[in-house]
Amino acid sequence: MTGDSIFKEQWTLLRKETEMDSAALQEKLEHFIFRQYGLMALMHYIKALSILELSHRFYLRFRGRSRSLAESILYWTVLAETNIHMTLQGVKDEPPFIKPHAGTETASQLDMLKDCYLLYLKDRQHPCWPPDSRRSRLIRDKWNGPELEEDYFPGLCRNNTDRHYANIMYILLGETLHSLVSLRQIRNHGKNMLTLSREQYSQTPIDAQRPPAASRHRECAPDGKP
Repeated sequence: MTGDSIFKEQWTLLRKETEMDSAALQEKLEHFIFRQYGLMALMHYIKALSILELSHRFYLRFRGRSRSLAESILYWTVLAETNIHMTLQGVKDEPPFIKPHAGTETASQLDMLKDCYLLYLKDRQHPCWPPDSRRSRLIRDKWNGPELEEDYFPGLCRNNTDRHYANIMYILLGETLHSLVSLRQIRNHGKNMLTLSREQYSQTPIDAQRPPAASRHRECAPDGKP
């Protein structure tokens, strides 16, 4: 199946699920891509900054236990943090405020930092919590919950060992990374479907785009009567 065929099938499915005609669905997608996307990305970037602050604290507490890996954690923490601040500062007044290349770069840096925590756990011979474990689920649910207390994770990490702290960091980075990547994929997918819908509309014969003659006559009648 070609790319165009896939998008046509998905466009048809999306219309059916949303019960919208092509014009209304196109308007909805445009609203998300050009207005809502930036605000949603901002929310995830702010949450990412709070995780990076926790990463700084991890380094300060446990840098003596695995010096080389601790330095790698600091490096990727500072790099990701700097890139997010530069992204927010550089395009904060331009809609959409997140540029595609900036999101990709930040995601790569967060992914590298996530790997550093996995390596730290292996180096210290600490087990990595399975994704479907009760502790992992609780961390994910709390992080993604609608009412997350600002001091919940700082307090949780402050009162735990490096084994628990590193596992929490690994889970939180994975959640934020997944959110940013998924958000960007949804936006790019929406752009592709918008492009396809516009091309289809432009290829529609002029006569097919016009209302029937009888309808045009009724619209033009001065008294609004047929």
